[in-house]
Amino acid sequence: MDKGQFIGRTELLAWLNKILELKVEKIDQCSNGAIYLQLIDTVYQNKIPFVRIKWNSTLEYEHLYNYKLLQSVFKECNIDKHIPVEKLVRGKYQENLEFLQWMKEYVESHLDKNFNYNPQYKRVYGILKLLIYNNRQVNIANVKSLLPKWAWSDSITNDYISKVNNIIQMESGLSNKSFALPPQISTQSQSSFNKSSQKLKPLSSDETTGICEPEKLQQLDSLTTFNESSAEFDPTFFNKEEKCFNYLNRNQTPNKTIQHLTQQLIQQKEEISILKKKLKEIRMECQISNLSKDFYYNKLRQIEILCQKNQGKNVDPKLLFNIMYANN
Repeated sequence: MDKGQFIGRTELLAWLNKILELKVEKIDQCSNGAIYLQLIDTVYQNKIPFVRIKWNSTLEYEHLYNYKLLQSVFKECNIDKHIPVEKLVRGKYQENLEFLQWMKEYVESHLDKNFNYNPQYKRVYGILKLLIYNNRQVNIANVKSLLPKWAWSDSITNDYISKVNNIIQMESGLSNKSFALPPQISTQSQSSFNKSSQKLKPLSSDETTGICEPEKLQQLDSLTTFNESSAEFDPTFFNKEEKCFNYLNRNQTPNKTIQHLTQQLIQQKEEISILKKKLKEIRMECQISNLSKDFYYNKLRQIEILCQKNQGKNVDPKLLFNIMYANN
């Protein structure tokens, strides 16, 4: 039996409110899955896109979106734990209590000793990104509308939102940077190179095979400006052989066609990455729509069967209400 099963409700809520800076009063408030996502984020930071978390979801099919995201994170982080989604989304007390007990034990056993986490900043950061993505105004009213009461804090002021928004704008500005190609040399330097090349010694075996020394490769890194945290394309696009080739031919005029094709390739890589993200979101929304469709279709089918059994007779309204308002 897990040690986490002996943790009481009061202790669980106190721990949860402390680590995530929340005001949760009931266990069933965890049923929408948003809290579980942020708890996992305390261990595996930057694995969860907060812009996709539905904090104020109230309906079961809306909760499924968060749990789908949670399942993908579990799979990516190799967390061997079954998530009883069907029971959790219904807000059942016992299932949410047991899952939160397991979550507490897992987080405490995997949490970094140098734990430094700002849960409020993470939530506001994701909400602001969502507002910007949907072309909505960034203000305290819109932020408050997307957060439940137990996730809201009076410390979230207009100044705080403005500071977080400035960080997002700075990051988006950096993400627009691309590789800076080496500048073209002048005709004067080209002629001087041609004169000096007549006195050059034969290339060594390392140079002829295109292998550069580590110091030279470090110098080549300065030819590119790249932000790994925000760029969408592969930072290893220019491999070592290409860098060495550029280094040995740094005094030659670059081919304009190659420059143009390189820039096009970088732009296309960025576009492909954006389209892949959109496709992933569309597929997830389709899955949620299919679940919702099947849910209501089953209800209509049950009503149809009930009417067929009565063969034109009046159907008891209580039976219809039981079918319509059943949770399964």
